[in-house]
Amino acid sequence: MSHFIGVKTLLAVSGGADSVAMLRLVVDVWSQTPGLDHAHLSVAHFNHGLRGCDSDGDQKFVEEAVCELGLPLFAAQSTATIARDEANLRSLRYEFLRSTANSIGARYVMVAHTCDDNIETFLHHLFRGSGTTGLAGIRRHRDLGPDLVLYRPLLGFSGRELRSGLTQIGQSWREDATNCETVYQRNWLRNKLLPVLRTRYPRADSAILRAIDQFSRLSSDDEKAAMAWIDQNVRYTGEGVTFDRSWKTKTQCDTHQFAAIVRLLWDHLHWPRASLDNAHLSRLYSAWNAQSSSHSFTMPGDVQCHVREQEIELYVSHFNNAMNNNLQDRRVT
Repeated sequence: MSHFIGVKTLLAVSGGADSVAMLRLVVDVWSQTPGLDHAHLSVAHFNHGLRGCDSDGDQKFVEEAVCELGLPLFAAQSTATIARDEANLRSLRYEFLRSTANSIGARYVMVAHTCDDNIETFLHHLFRGSGTTGLAGIRRHRDLGPDLVLYRPLLGFSGRELRSGLTQIGQSWREDATNCETVYQRNWLRNKLLPVLRTRYPRADSAILRAIDQFSRLSSDDEKAAMAWIDQNVRYTGEGVTFDRSWKTKTQCDTHQFAAIVRLLWDHLHWPRASLDNAHLSRLYSAWNAQSSSHSFTMPGDVQCHVREQEIELYVSHFNNAMNNNLQDRRVT
């Protein structure tokens, strides 16, 4: 934990078992590690408002838990009118975390993803036909913005282990009833598919986690090559990026490399990648590679694609503006 010494850290706490376990574990580690100061810890809670009184109850629970621990809490409630699918909900939440961290000068944002989340992510990408980047699962850390790192300290733990630990210390948590609704893809994977897999294959979890580790190694190599290509051929603009379409550039990138490049750019630009599948990547590759006339189309996350003779421009404007305009931030404690 030495890299956290003297550095402000923001903990994302929903009130569920995983995030409450992260809160208690981090506070305990901070208390027992010389050089780590509680003054550098803050908590963030985002209230999507999807469950009415229950959502407000989650926020009240977090407020009381954080107050008892003596930490500052930053909370926000969404008033968004954009479509409330999984990708948009996630984007709203991460935009809040990013803006809150920047406002307090935090270097790290911690979120409570577990190995269960990693397994679900792997299956989600597998069935969507993702390449090695998607099958590499959840990274332990990634950039969330300039000088801001998203860190996942619980990837080595299962939800069952965390709940057992909370029960042993008498720490309660909030249960989200919508976790049982299979309308969301991850809930269907968690509640329907995985129980069947585990019954037929008792070691399914460990097998999937080994596969994730192997794909992670492959993805790392792809990412290094993608970064080198981006440095040479992509220009960042105020709202997106511009790809060079010169013939010299096109001969240096095949479909596999191009997919890795696009996914990496989507992550760097914090665009929602959940709906970005092989069909979208193929369409963008064809547009970039073909000797075609100028035209435009829309990619997932409302990313606008303008194809011109010498370049392709990708940008998103009103989506991020809608997120920013629909966040009501306030310091609670």
